[in-house]
Amino acid sequence: MQTTVTTSRERIRAALSHREPDRVPIDLGSSPVTGIAASAYELLKKEFGVELPLCIASGMQIAYVDEVVQKRLGCDVRRVGAMPQSWMDWTFSDGTYGLIDADCRIQRFDDGSQRISLDGGGELFMPPGGWFFDPVSETAPMRNVGSVSEVEEFYSRLPRSPSSEVAEQIVNDAERLHAENEHALFGDFASAVFESWQNRGFEAYLMDFLEQPDVADALMRLHADYWLDYWRPVLERMGHTLDVIWVSDDLGSQNSLIVSEDTYRDMVKPLHARLWSELKRLAPNAKLFLHSCGAIEPLIPDFIELGVDILNPIQVSARGMDPKVLKEKYSKDIVFWGGGVDTQNVLQQGTPDQVREEVRRRIDELAPGGGYVFATVHDIQPGTPAKNVIAAFEAAAERGAY
Repeated sequence: MQTTVTTSRERIRAALSHREPDRVPIDLGSSPVTGIAASAYELLKKEFGVELPLCIASGMQIAYVDEVVQKRLGCDVRRVGAMPQSWMDWTFSDGTYGLIDADCRIQRFDDGSQRISLDGGGELFMPPGGWFFDPVSETAPMRNVGSVSEVEEFYSRLPRSPSSEVAEQIVNDAERLHAENEHALFGDFASAVFESWQNRGFEAYLMDFLEQPDVADALMRLHADYWLDYWRPVLERMGHTLDVIWVSDDLGSQNSLIVSEDTYRDMVKPLHARLWSELKRLAPNAKLFLHSCGAIEPLIPDFIELGVDILNPIQVSARGMDPKVLKEKYSKDIVFWGGGVDTQNVLQQGTPDQVREEVRRRIDELAPGGGYVFATVHDIQPGTPAKNVIAAFEAAAERGAY
């Protein structure tokens, strides 16, 4: 039975309650994992005739999507999170001009490579002609730790909270959007457990699970506690306004889990339980959105047990992530947000007609009965033709009618 809705917020709430609204809800730009690369967004803006400045989140090189573009694409969700308080000019490797956070400690070298220095030490690196920054294991701030006390000392040195200006910006944005009562609000306060590897280096981190399990535990536990404490004062003020709050932990590769099911359940799952339950307490009206890339199907029952309400990105090209099978097995217990079109191949390299065909197929597989929000599989990649992006969202609006 179709649920009557009058606003985007009601549409999202119906879908998240496993009911069918008037159409499948649509998302682009509510989070860093449902976004669009800066260069692809610049092409989209030109196609739409939008002349606003291109503003970019520095590390992932993802654009902040403008309200006018979200309206054109029929997006139902709006982001609430920290924004740069000042901007500086920056030119990307393909010549695209934009604005990035003026506080970003970024350097460009003669060979075209770029580095960003991080709080607490460590760096992000982008090679010449690259599109993304990645953590550098060789300069990871905890690359040489050998004890729990060293991990504790590292986290004690990090900033304890956002600036008062950022905190007020977040609270004011949340209160304004909540009062408008038009769109669903997505809380961008990413926190993680397993992704603490970025401060250690990936190879050393995985070896810790075998050689120094107490260090691995401390890395994950203190990382989660740090971000929870960092955002807690803000969430205590505005968490009630949120419809969705997200967490992120990439636990899969293209073909398998990164750690075994037993290792996950013994070492990671208890820390997920603690972190996720506290976030739900701080955002009592919000559904918990988990972003976890790759072949993570074996862990979906664990996520459901821990109270995850929404799974993203539904990486359809990964092993075991067939949307039709996932819908049949888990649709009563979890909402699927994403999976609408493959960004690794079809969206970037196909024709508009091929894009439309895949979007229609994915909606047919994932939308029946509600419990689905259309978004691409992770972020729209650099070089994606604007006509393909428009084709995807037009097809979602057309095929998504209940």
